[in-house]
Formats: sequence, structure tokens, C-alpha cells
Amino acid sequence: METKSGEAWLRLLMFAVLYKFGLQHAVGADALSDFFKLIRIGTHVGISPSALRTQLSKMEALTLTFQDSCEQSAPAQVRKAVLAADETFFGELLILVLMDLSSGYLLLESIQDDRRFDTWLAQATPRLDALGIEVGHAVSDRAKALIKLAIEGFDCDSGADVFHEQYGLSRWLGSALGRRKVKADKHCDIAQKAVNKAGIDEQAALETQQLEAIEARARIDKAKQEYHENLLGITDDLHPFSLEDNTHNTAASITTTCIDL
Repeated sequence: METKSGEAWLRLLMFAVLYKFGLQHAVGADALSDFFKLIRIGTHVGISPSALRTQLSKMEALTLTFQDSCEQSAPAQVRKAVLAADETFFGELLILVLMDLSSGYLLLESIQDDRRFDTWLAQATPRLDALGIEVGHAVSDRAKALIKLAIEGFDCDSGADVFHEQYGLSRWLGSALGRRKVKADKHCDIAQKAVNKAGIDEQAALETQQLEAIEARARIDKAKQEYHENLLGITDDLHPFSLEDNTHNTAASITTTCIDL
């Protein structure tokens, strides 16, 4: 630990733990102090709860300038990127969000009064110019303003996001299966009550009807299970990275996977 490389590693360990667990996951300074005591680094750095609270406060204040520092040190060269655009709401606030999909970096978070094409373009253009980003493809829901932003504003193709397509499938098929499930459960309950009240002469016929109701419900349960598995399969198949070897998925690799299935 007395060497320069050892000191650098120790600083990295301290800041990584404080950032990941202290700032991101709100682990308290007392617990963090106990962890540092367990790995016995207290002889080289201050690990008391009060010292850690002071360091966490400094790190929290510096995060406000970290984005500017990183962007200013980025290479001054134009690069193509695939972006995703959407609006989100925080209480009464409307926030325009633009993300670089390859890194997950938020290029834009802007509170606005509307989400029209002109507003989007006015907010996005300065950020993209400052970062040297040329949009090669823009992904969004099918809002007209966002489609226009891609085609006219960014001069690129507009792609539909998977979430909204899945939501469309859910509204069409998921709701129908849900209604059939409720109806099947009701028929089974009615059949069970009829069997319980029936006399000896009616018992056999009603038990047959009950069995048919149970089998019908089982078929619906199986259909619902297959529906959920296939809906999840869409997410897996169209994931930006392969779940098998963690490589980038391309249109060709996704097409091949779907054909094989």
C-alpha cells in the first residue's frame, strides 16, 4: 500500500465503494465504515463514519460538474450514433429525454412546456453539435413529432421501439386471454357448486360438465403461459446484445435467430 500503484488502487477502491453503495444505493456511512474495517484498510485511510460522510458530501457536489468535465475532454471528432427519444413526466413537469443507445448516456434532459417537433429540434440540435454526434438512426414511439424529428430534423431513418409494439400485442391478445381466464374460473366455480348440491342421479352428468370446465380452463392457462413466454422472447431476441455471448446484435443476427426459431 506504500507504493504509488498501491495508493492508486486504494483510492480507486475507496471511491468505487463510496460511489456505488454510498451514493447510488444509499448505504449509510456506519455500514461503509464497518466494511472498510473488515478489509483492514483503516491504517492507510480515514474510514470513520464522519470521515466517510464528509467524503460522500464532496463526491455528491462534484457529480454536478462531472458531466461537463467528461464532455469537454471527449475527442473532438464527429461520430455516428443511434439515439432514442421520448418524453417523461415528473409530477407536472414534462421532460424531453434523448439517449445514446450504445452507451446509455443521456444526451438531453430538458424541461419544456410542450413536445412539438420545433421544441424537440431546438433542444436537441445544440447538444448534438456540441458533442459532435451525427444521428444514424433514431428510435422512438410512433408520435408524429418524434418521427418527424428523425426524418427531417436528424435526416435519418425512424425506428419503432419494441416496448410500444409489445404493449400493442398486450392490448390485443393479453386482455382477451385475461377475460377468457375470468370466464373459465367462473364456469369452474359454478360447476363445482352444482356438483356439491346435486343428488345421486345428477352427480355423474354434472361431474362430466365440471371436468370439461376444468379442461377448458387448463387450455386457457397454457395459452396464457405461452403468450407470456413469447412476449418475453421478443425482448430477448431483439435485445441490443446477444444473451448468449454478449456480442452486439445486428439486423442480420436477429433475422437469423428468428428464422431458426
